[in-house]
Formats: sequence, C-alpha cells, structure tokens
Amino acid sequence: MRTGDPTETASPLTTTPTDHAPSDRIPVLEEVVATLTSAAGAGYGGAAALRAGMRRATDQFDERAAAALARSLVDCLCKSPDDVRILETLVILGLAHPGALARHRISLANEGKRLAYLLEKAGQFERAYCLGELIAERAPAEGAAAGRAAQEENEAVLQLVRDAEFAAARGRNSAAIRCLLEAAKLDPTREDLPRAIRELRRKKEAVVDRAKGSLKLAVITVLVSGVLTAVGLRELRIWNLWTALPEAEHDNADAMKIRLAAVERLLEQEHAWITMPAALLDRDLLKHDLELASRPKAPPRTDVPGSEQPSPENVALEQAETARTEGLRKAEKGHVEEAIADLKRSLEIAPDDWVHAARVRADVAALEAWQKKLR
Repeated sequence: MRTGDPTETASPLTTTPTDHAPSDRIPVLEEVVATLTSAAGAGYGGAAALRAGMRRATDQFDERAAAALARSLVDCLCKSPDDVRILETLVILGLAHPGALARHRISLANEGKRLAYLLEKAGQFERAYCLGELIAERAPAEGAAAGRAAQEENEAVLQLVRDAEFAAARGRNSAAIRCLLEAAKLDPTREDLPRAIRELRRKKEAVVDRAKGSLKLAVITVLVSGVLTAVGLRELRIWNLWTALPEAEHDNADAMKIRLAAVERLLEQEHAWITMPAALLDRDLLKHDLELASRPKAPPRTDVPGSEQPSPENVALEQAETARTEGLRKAEKGHVEEAIADLKRSLEIAPDDWVHAARVRADVAALEAWQKKLR
C-alpha cells in the first residue's frame, strides 16, 4: 500500500533495498518478483496477468520505492540477463511507474522488446503480443520512437546486407565481412548473417590459398627459367670458345700442338658442359697424332730379291696400327660406329702385349659412351 503519513511505519515491500543489509535483498526481491508475476500462474490470460501485476505494483509501491526496486532488479539482470521473471517484474514496475525507470535511464520499450523476444523464444507468443500492445498503449510516444528506431535499424541492416552482397559480387570479401559483422551487431536475432560470414571467410581463405599457390608457381617458374637461361648462355659462350680454337692438319705437328694446348686450356677453365665429350675426344686424337708424328720413320721397303721378309708378328702389329689409325680418323670425322669397329678389329689383330691395347680400349669405351648419349 502507498505511504501516507510520514510517521507511518514503512512496509518491508515499500522500503528500498538499500535500507536493508545485503543478506535481506534477495528475499525482498524474491517476494516482489513473486507478488508481481504470480498473476500469470493464477489462471489469468496474457494481458490480464500483466494488468493484474500493474495494479499490484501501483497499490503496493510508490514511485520512489519502485525506482529503488528497479535499480536492484537491473543489478540482478546484469548477473542473469535472460531471467524472464526478473525482467518481467522490471517491465511491470515500469508500466505502473514510468518515472521509476526514467530515473535510471532505463527504456521501457527496449526492455519490453527484450522480454517479448525471450517470451517468444520460450513459446509464449500470446504473452509477447499482449506485452507489446500494452507497452504501446501505456507509453505510445516511447513505443512509437522505439518502432521508428526498430524500423531504422531494420533498414540499416538491410542496407548493410545489400552492401555486403555488392562487395562479395566484386570479390571484395573483406569489405563484405565487415558489413555483415556490423549488421549482426545491429540485429543479433538473424541467424543467416553468421552463416554468410562463415561462408565469406571460407571463400576469402580459398582465394588466399589460390594466390599463394599461384605465387609459388610463378616463383618456381622464374627460378627454373633463370637457371635454364644461365645454362644456355654458358653453353653458347663455351661453344663460341670451342669454334674459335685454331684448326690443325694431321700432318702439321706444330699446329696440332697449338690446338692441343688450346683444348687443354679450355678443359681447365670450364670444368663441365654438355658438349665436353667432343673436346675430350679431340684431345685424345691430337695426342695420338702427335705420338705418331714423333716416332722414327721406318726405311722404305724394296722388292729386291733376298731381302728380309717381315715376321707374322710384325705384320699383325702393322695391321693393328693401321686399323687403329683408321678408327681414330673416322672418329674425328664423326663416323662413330665405323671408328668403334676399326678399333675393335685392331684389338683382335694385335698381340696380347700390344703397347696401345689399353689406350684403344679406353677410346672404344669413350666412343660407345658418346654414341649412347647421342641416341
């Protein structure tokens, strides 16, 4: 009941929660909550239950006590924001004493909207509808302002969603995600926004992964191209050096010595290149020709009767030497198969202790390796 005479003893329900010890606040609030929300469990309908709670709040509390109770209820809601009974008590107090909520800058329309959302979430659609109608009836100005604010908020959310779609269509996923995050803050009840944000983030990660793959492929391509270009330029430079070497005839020992020295210099400078086997073969042929040129020449043979006939061993050595010389000349001209055949024939003709046997076998092995590489 209302307090009339200032000397009248205050009822426990009309005293402010700050007048009691902290241990008394919970029982007083529980009693207030039970008093104002008990009509819903007593068989009243949605609007009737709210009006019954309002009548009790008007009869039992004045505006000062209602303001103190509203402060205590807000403190409880800070700890349990989804407590429907506490929030419903606060709304009923606000409907009965609008000034009590205004003292604490509490918006009746906002709290009513939040209570309606919780009631709809709990399946109490009739009570949520009646609550909205009652708030619009009791506080039409605030309800209209809240309606306009809600409409503006919805328009802002729709505009943000359109901006996000426009940005996503042009591949600007980061801007689209920012728009959707802002829209989700304005309207947390829309469940499609978090889904769209997750999808855009997946697309953004996929774009980043593809960009990384393309960049890696481009780097590898550039590196491989650089290596191949460097190798090609080096081979061209060595080939130019090779073609610039002085030529030499096989009957000119001085020219062969000059070419041999130039070939050995090139082999020392460039340790390895693709056409190096040709240089090695040319070096061996030059050495062989110089060795032949340095040998003493045998006196010319005559057909005078009684002259000494050559022994079979000397004939075999001569034939082997002829076959070896012929094979080396063919190898120099590029007739690899014929050169290999002549060199092998020289090994077959020559005796086992032939001084050039090891060298001929090495030449055969080198020519066979060169032949395989050409194939």
